[in-house]
Amino acid sequence: MEQVRFPCLAVSRRESGNCIAGIDIDSGKWVRPIRSKSRAAFADADLIVIDNHTHQPRFMALLDLLSVPLEERAASNSQPENWTVAPSFLEGPQAILRTCHGTRTVELLLSHAETGESILRSPTDSLHADALARDALSQSLCLIRPVDLAWKVSPHANHPGKLQVRAQFRYGGAHYSLVVTDPVWEAK
Repeated sequence: MEQVRFPCLAVSRRESGNCIAGIDIDSGKWVRPIRSKSRAAFADADLIVIDNHTHQPRFMALLDLLSVPLEERAASNSQPENWTVAPSFLEGPQAILRTCHGTRTVELLLSHAETGESILRSPTDSLHADALARDALSQSLCLIRPVDLAWKVSPHANHPGKLQVRAQFRYGGAHYSLVVTDPVWEAK
């Protein structure tokens, strides 16, 4: 078992639950904790944390500094950063070490920002499985500084009566329109 400390840089709603990820502050590598190899997504209850200031339970948020016990690497061609959490992570609310802010946090984020010309080889929301079978990703997570960021809210194509939020921006030479899956930003 390995204990990893990372600022949460992704809280993502999925059809089967939630996904979290961040940058290990000791190694500088991305880590995406998953529940298990057979069920990657976390239930809402798995991501309840104890706020370090109020000492009250709440849902995990961006820039929460966590200490997560990892059990084993569970990399795949599409998500090489995956690690299964140790059972102790699922036993109850985790304590937030602190909320990251200030100059050190900005420096950490800027030092890990991508400088390439594209994001994950494609301007679309997903990659084709056959392409991933031939050529695995070296990383499936990245931090970028987009240009001309705009939010688009429109009716959801697959779920009548629901809305879908997209982040539209430029990065490198490409235009992107990606679905927003962070529950806080989606609500805003």
